[in-house]
Amino acid sequence: MTRLRFDMEQVAGLARHSRAAPERRMTIAQRAEIYGEDRCATLQPGEERLAPPCLWLVKDEGIYLMSPGIHPDPGPGDRPTRPPVA
Repeated sequence: MTRLRFDMEQVAGLARHSRAAPERRMTIAQRAEIYGEDRCATLQPGEERLAPPCLWLVKDEGIYLMSPGIHPDPGPGDRPTRPPVA
């Protein structure tokens, strides 16, 4: 069995980032639940305001947690090119 371990301070920071974001990206599953299966693959106008605060467990070139939060102005030390990850 594989165990994933994340730094609690980084996870708490991600949770704060997601909660504080005025807008958030949605997963396809969240879109399907709100808009229906036939419209879930396409971004819908205003959907960023409907997405709940959460963290995403992502697996691509690694496995990590990511905030779906969209902040218009990056804070000091934030990298505007990608969302925060742990």
